[in-house]
Amino acid sequence: MIKSMREPKALPKSVATLFFLVGVTSAFSFRAIIIVQHSHPSYVRLLWYLAVITNLIFFLFRYHISRKRKHAVHGQTLITKLEQGHALDPQERKGLTYLLTSIERSRENLNYLIIFILSISAIIIDIVITLRSQTGG
Repeated sequence: MIKSMREPKALPKSVATLFFLVGVTSAFSFRAIIIVQHSHPSYVRLLWYLAVITNLIFFLFRYHISRKRKHAVHGQTLITKLEQGHALDPQERKGLTYLLTSIERSRENLNYLIIFILSISAIIIDIVITLRSQTGG
């Protein structure tokens, strides 16, 4: 057991919200490229860079959170202790509290839903625009 591990702490909701917005910006920008190419092709490259940079920031943040969670689980052997019915000491309880708080504050499920909705919307809009331009309407 690693007792020298720093106590993991959930990030404030404001930080989670900031990175949620970064993720949504990335998702929106990638999907907007499909639509903007029809009306303002000169903005495609700008959207591409915005999408890629915000995507990099968002997934680097998610990587950090994932590592923190795994470190809390493995560093305190929480799974084994829970499976074997062992009592948790205060440090281990803090680790488990961090994990649950981190999951509860995460907006990743909403982010996935927004990405899905934006993707479907971008596909539909692109099809409509393409069909209109092919039929002269």
